[in-house]
Amino acid sequence: MATFLSTNGTMDVNYSQTANNSVTKPMYYNPTTDDCTLLARLIINTIIAGTICFLGLAGNALSVVILRRDKQSPVATFLLQTLAYVDSLFVGLWFVHFSINDLLGYAHIDQHSHRLWVYTRLYSYPFLFIGQTATIWLTVLIALTRFIAVCLPYKAAGLCNMVMVKKAVVATLVFSVVYNLPRFFDTKVVQVEMTIDNETVSKYFYNVTVLGGNRMYQKIYSDICYYVFSFILPLVMLGVLNSKLTLAYRGIKQRRQQLRGSSSSSTEGGGGGDPNITLLMIIVVLIFMLCNLPARLVQIVWKYRDQACLTPHFFIKEVSNVMEVLNSSTNFIVYCAFRHQFRDILKTMCCTSAKEDRENKTEDQTMLTLLNGKSKNEQANEEV
Repeated sequence: MATFLSTNGTMDVNYSQTANNSVTKPMYYNPTTDDCTLLARLIINTIIAGTICFLGLAGNALSVVILRRDKQSPVATFLLQTLAYVDSLFVGLWFVHFSINDLLGYAHIDQHSHRLWVYTRLYSYPFLFIGQTATIWLTVLIALTRFIAVCLPYKAAGLCNMVMVKKAVVATLVFSVVYNLPRFFDTKVVQVEMTIDNETVSKYFYNVTVLGGNRMYQKIYSDICYYVFSFILPLVMLGVLNSKLTLAYRGIKQRRQQLRGSSSSSTEGGGGGDPNITLLMIIVVLIFMLCNLPARLVQIVWKYRDQACLTPHFFIKEVSNVMEVLNSSTNFIVYCAFRHQFRDILKTMCCTSAKEDRENKTEDQTMLTLLNGKSKNEQANEEV
């Protein structure tokens, strides 16, 4: 059996395969998948996760607009803007490859009859991995820059300025693309002529290439490298950096409270109720770890286990994948909860928009009144 890779190394479209890689028994969905499982995936991936995707895309777009106006911490806001762009890429592609795909599967629509859809999934799928990799390592970069700024302030001016941070972001994005380039060449589409109801039709199925079928490639790249660069290394780094950053932040906060008095307020996260950008980034990293750690552990433990029936591990695996989408969709809520400047800018935008609407309505009413008065005068002149 050959399968089409998902973000956790499994595939959702299956077909039987002979020794020479010719397709012998095509199926538009897994034959072991019953209607109850299809319904469960529809509810989890299409309805619940699909709603999260839409809200996440809207929240990320609004976050970018607001963060551009936040001039208090330009380096930090630049990193958060970049993260919002990458999160949007990941969420949008996840919606196509999982939410829409499971909707079509539940409707029993033969996706393999539609060449455009098959090729769209094939060539856009590696970009899902690119977005995932970029999200992971941009989060590491956020934690690293904040760690340097707080714990190594004497090096911050040289390492955490805008020029150096932009170079680091470009390097991260380039690494994400280059690292996932092999995924563009490990799967291909096979066209099969089939006779259905005495009519010959073309079907399109996914098949592994010579590269994708190589066991060394699967072991080293798909397994070892994936878990090292997408799970072990980034999460260990984030755990260490975030722990040290949290301890340093608490120490700074306590010293400031001692100097200014426990009742005084501070714009840097004292008693004023507006935590600073450091706390905001700590929360962003923490949420990332909480959402991604279960998914990675489940992928390792249950990667090769069949999930065609409604078993506990089926739901755990599906929900753990949705948590990755949740991580890329909730930063707007985090910014509103932990960034006072973010809330102020949002309120200003809403008030400005409401004021402009009132002014436009007033202008429209004035214009309408003038037009009505003019019409009455013209009518009076005609009567005269």
